[in-house]
Amino acid sequence: MKPISKNLGHLLMVEIQPHHIAQYRDFRLNSVSPKGTKVTGDTVRRELALLSHLFNIARVDWGWSSFIDKNPVSLVRKPKPNKSRTRRITEEELKLILEQIPRTSPVYAIVQLGYLTAMRRGEIINIAWEDVDLEARVVYLPITKNGDPRHCPLSTKALTVLTQWYFDHQSILSREKLFKINPDTVSHVFSEACTKAGLEDVRFHDLRHSATSNFIEQGLSIMEASSITGHKSFTMLKRYTHLNASTLAQKLG
Repeated sequence: MKPISKNLGHLLMVEIQPHHIAQYRDFRLNSVSPKGTKVTGDTVRRELALLSHLFNIARVDWGWSSFIDKNPVSLVRKPKPNKSRTRRITEEELKLILEQIPRTSPVYAIVQLGYLTAMRRGEIINIAWEDVDLEARVVYLPITKNGDPRHCPLSTKALTVLTQWYFDHQSILSREKLFKINPDTVSHVFSEACTKAGLEDVRFHDLRHSATSNFIEQGLSIMEASSITGHKSFTMLKRYTHLNASTLAQKLG
């Protein structure tokens, strides 16, 4: 990672002490990301976890325990995790967003798939037509954020969106990718559409939050929902699940 190499790259691993890690932590927490936003605690926690993993490998796998007495990262306080977002996008809001995006744009289909399947932005963009099983109504995702491939089931609506996009554009599509678009472009177009629709505090990733919550409210079990979303633990799934209180009240009778 560039920030780590830039700030600690001049030191040998055996020279890095807890105060170096603490200085790096504080520096990053006061930094601005390439997107112009403040670096979050979660970002710094991930960077420190990577550093810690490197030291553990050096001590255990490389036999450097005689040179590195203790993992310096383990001796430093970590930033507090970010508060999980609770923003859900309603069907009415989704309709308003889509009204601001041309139907011919790949973002139009990508946004719908995010809301219907809980797939991440990168997972959708990397879909290849050969990974879509029309008969089984699933799409195979070989590349995911957590590194584990998975099969994502497709509802009737999701399958319609996917197949309609393919058959309308198959003459210009490659076998490798169903959507020819840069990930940042997707987020930019989505953000502009939300602004034009008069919606505040909405991010593309909120589509995943919304879909996950919808799955639970539709009656899917925790295991069923996690097999769709790819979450490895209940804790992580819970962070993405924000149930509607009125829906719960109806279930109570």
